Amino acid sequence: MKKIMTLLSIFGMSTAANADEPVELRTGIILDQSSQTVVAMLPEKGITAIDVTSGETKWSSAIADKPLVIKNGQILSQQQVNKKGLLALVYQSVSNGSVTNTVEVNLPRDVMANVVNTTGTDFKIAMNQASQGNQLEWSFRGKKVRGAAPDVDELINQGVNLSSSEPGIKTGFIGIDFNNAAATTSATNITRNKNSRAIEQRVLPQITGRQFLSQDGKHVLASVRVPSDREMKYNWGIYTRSGELLSSLPADYSYAPFVVTGNLMLFIAPETGRVVDNKLTNNAPMLTAINLQNQQKVWQNAVRSTKYFGQLPQ
Repeated sequence: MKKIMTLLSIFGMSTAANADEPVELRTGIILDQSSQTVVAMLPEKGITAIDVTSGETKWSSAIADKPLVIKNGQILSQQQVNKKGLLALVYQSVSNGSVTNTVEVNLPRDVMANVVNTTGTDFKIAMNQASQGNQLEWSFRGKKVRGAAPDVDELINQGVNLSSSEPGIKTGFIGIDFNNAAATTSATNITRNKNSRAIEQRVLPQITGRQFLSQDGKHVLASVRVPSDREMKYNWGIYTRSGELLSSLPADYSYAPFVVTGNLMLFIAPETGRVVDNKLTNNAPMLTAINLQNQQKVWQNAVRSTKYFGQLPQ
C-alpha cells in the first residue's frame, strides 16, 4: 500500500513565494517562473532546461548534474566528482546553458559529495533560505542500508534537517556570489534554515480529503481515495488558498510534489520498480504537466531519482 507520512517539513519552502521567485519542485528540479523554464536532472547524467508551456527542451548540459539555485538569470548546479573532500559547482545561463564558471570548494576530507545517495552515504545540499540566495547549506552522514525501494513517502520527504545533533552528521555553509560566479567556504552572517512548515495542512476546512500544500504554498491539493476492488485510486481537487476549485484530476497515488503556474499543474510522478527474473528494474520519476482546464497531459519528461534504487550488499 502506498502511504504518506502525516507531517513532513520541506526544506527551502517559503510561506509566501513572490510571483517571479524560483520554486524548487523537488530536489534537483527548479521552476524559474520569470522565464517559464524548468531546470531538471536528466535520468542518467546532466541537466536539462524545459519550456514549461510546450515541454520542449531548450538546452541540455553534461557538465552539471544537480540544479541547486536560480538567481539573476543564472543557475548554480552541483557537478559529480568522485573524490572525497571536494565539491564542484557550475554557474550557467538559464536562457541558453552557457557556462559562466566552474568552482571547486574544499570540504572536510572524509565528506563524499555525491549528487545522489549511495548505499552507505547521504550528502544533502540546498540553498539556505535565510541567506536570500547567498549561501548553500550542506550535511553529510553515513547511513544504515535499507532494503525497501523508494515510494511516495520518499517523494514528499525532501526535508533536510541540517541542524541535527545526530552523532556522526557533519554540516557546513558555502557562500555563493552570482555577480562574480564564485563560491567560498568562509560564509558569513550564518543563519540556519528552519523547518517550520508541514506539507500536509488542513487549509480549507470546508473541503473533504487530506490536504497538501504546493511547493510555493499558494495552492492546495485535496486528495480523496476512490473505492476500487483492484487497486488504489484517488481524486485530486486543486484549489487556491482561498478555496477556489481550479480542477479535479484522477490519480494513481494520494500525493505528489506539485506547483501551479498559469493554467498548468507541474508535479512529480513517483518512480516505480519491480523484480523480474530476480532482477530489479525501475522506471524513472516523471516530471508531468497537466492542463487544469481540460485535465489533459501536456507533456512529460523523465528525471533522475535522488534516492538509491539498486542492489544492496550481500
